[in-house]
Amino acid sequence: MADLDTTNIAQFKPAFLLHFEVTEEPVFINSNESTTLIHAKIAKGYSKSLDEKYSFETEALFGWDNVRIRAGRDSNIQDLDAQVFLKSKKNGGIIHLEYTGVSVNNEKSEAILKGGSESNSFTDAYITNHPKFTLDSKNTDEQWVQGRNFLGKGRHLRTEDGNFGIEYVVYVLE
Repeated sequence: MADLDTTNIAQFKPAFLLHFEVTEEPVFINSNESTTLIHAKIAKGYSKSLDEKYSFETEALFGWDNVRIRAGRDSNIQDLDAQVFLKSKKNGGIIHLEYTGVSVNNEKSEAILKGGSESNSFTDAYITNHPKFTLDSKNTDEQWVQGRNFLGKGRHLRTEDGNFGIEYVVYVLE
């Protein structure tokens, strides 16, 4: 395989930004010897296109993220499992966004979670997601998301209202 040139096989292109806010304290659903499950309600948010080729302008209607901390590994590692319902700003169609991901907290992200800091950069912590979309018949402007793979790189933040938030720059694999 020494002759395999991988430089131009695939490229990630920045497509859009996801911004979500949690306005209530997360609920601890379950904690036992193997897993801690935290349920966080997503109360508001939006997406905005980063490239006109990838139109994705929405507002978040509601959603949730189930965060799991598993025993037997570093407690700073969290598995993400989110469901968010979005409404297109262009055509009013409803979009079901679901993603899994991984968040590895560190001192900077813990400070934001505890309300002691406002934000960190996208490179300060390891926060990722892998979004998938289900569209309704009105979503003509967002059809380009079908049959594509996405990877998001995230950060934690606090809004001006003091709400906990998360943002992802979402890349499309070309």
